[in-house]
Amino acid sequence: MGHDLDLPQFENTFEDVTYKINVNWVQEIGEQDRDMMVFFKIFFNSLLKKIKFKQIGRNHFNPAASHMINEHNIEVWPGFAAALGQL
Repeated sequence: MGHDLDLPQFENTFEDVTYKINVNWVQEIGEQDRDMMVFFKIFFNSLLKKIKFKQIGRNHFNPAASHMINEHNIEVWPGFAAALGQL
């Protein structure tokens, strides 16, 4: 069940200090487990911030790809709504 995987190890030096990260197997999280939903929410939100999407309410928009509709004096930002939930 994944216990035999080669888990990553990272080592890096910054300002003369060496940092080492070891990843250890703890447990498997089931597909419907609440912790999995929390993980995905944090993961997706961090990705959306990195690609500079803006969150308004529960929706995410891309201001860099906005379109101006001059005859109505509005700016439209493409975006999407994401919902993670259990079925």
